[in-house]
Amino acid sequence: MPGPDQSPHLAPDQWGVTPSDPRAADVRGVTELLATATAEGAAKLPMLSAAELYALCGTSQVLSEQDEQQRWAGMTEPAHAQLTAAATSFLLDRELLRRPDQDGTGAAGPADGIPATPSTRVLDLPMAPPLALIITARQCPVVVAAGTRPDGSTAGTPRMYGLGEDGHPLRAVVVEMVTGRAHKLLGPLHEFVLMSPTAAGEALAAWAATPLRTGLRRQPQDRKVSVYRNQPGVGLTCDRVTVTATGHDSVTAVREPAGSDTPALVTRGRAALAALLTGMLTGEQP
Repeated sequence: MPGPDQSPHLAPDQWGVTPSDPRAADVRGVTELLATATAEGAAKLPMLSAAELYALCGTSQVLSEQDEQQRWAGMTEPAHAQLTAAATSFLLDRELLRRPDQDGTGAAGPADGIPATPSTRVLDLPMAPPLALIITARQCPVVVAAGTRPDGSTAGTPRMYGLGEDGHPLRAVVVEMVTGRAHKLLGPLHEFVLMSPTAAGEALAAWAATPLRTGLRRQPQDRKVSVYRNQPGVGLTCDRVTVTATGHDSVTAVREPAGSDTPALVTRGRAALAALLTGMLTGEQP
């Protein structure tokens, strides 16, 4: 059984804590990424380490790994400053952040003036569009979805952050996976991809309906998908589905809708499960 350090930390009190408008870094680039996700289903985003995420977000993250959060919280201020400086330098080298003296063409200027200590100053550096989308999604999502294995582990499970505005259709979803790999200095590595809501629902269904391997055999084991919303005047709500693969392209799903004490048992094919999960993400599924 996993220890408490393996579970993700959900922080609804951080929802809506807007960074210093990372979307302003390059509106055209963000628009192009969103258009690609809409047209093709997915657009590639950069991989980030835990140190880079904490240098940019600090503890203002809606969903974070408990062990990563504890490592950050246990550091001294000098250690924070040193790790933030290393993460910032790496982001600059990868051109995910731009130096203050870069010109309009994006050409890098001298390395002078790079903020080397407090993470609050890192956000003063313009972000490249892919990074801006990730940080915005992790801090200001309109909806969050998280998968969980039967033993409660989150290793290799998807988590998703919806991008959009209240009262408008869900625009796109930033999908995150903790890879299980780690950088020696910067810590665990997180993969990201931008998806359309439909593609995100299909990806959730594919993950939830795939039997887990036990030894040499694949056996049906429950997987949970929880969809969270933090609504003004309502608070945090959770719409949860427990999925068991029951045969080729068939699953049994037990849904616990938000605000209901009566679970609903449904047997569905994978396509119908994908439609259900997409509707839960977009808020269109009753």
